[in-house]
Amino acid sequence: MKKLIILSFVIFGLLSCNKDDNIDSTEYYVKYEVSCKFERDYGSYSGSMSIVINNTGSGKTEVKDKRSYSFSDIRGPFNKGDKVTLSVVTTTPKGSYYDIDAKISVCKGSAPFVTKRTSSAKNSVSLSYKIE
Repeated sequence: MKKLIILSFVIFGLLSCNKDDNIDSTEYYVKYEVSCKFERDYGSYSGSMSIVINNTGSGKTEVKDKRSYSFSDIRGPFNKGDKVTLSVVTTTPKGSYYDIDAKISVCKGSAPFVTKRTSSAKNSVSLSYKIE
């Protein structure tokens, strides 16, 4: 009887062991932010922009004929080691341009978002980040 109880505890202990204890299963979320303002030295007030987010299950946002535009989107979950990118490309007539501010922020689990990449430029921006 004593041997049966000890054997039961050993079997239960082996079955409850998890081989994946050392794998980080934390989920990460990515926030993409873009702010664009159309500027004109001369010429017409027309232009368009394309915002592209490349990662698993993501897509493309197209915006046309806006003088200013703000975009914010949270996507996930992602795993450690995943690479995410954000690209903004604009088309403007001669004599005009877009001032673009772009940012990628990441949060781990339920922690607050932390800015990982930023860029400001005229007419196009491209950012990428590997989740660490």
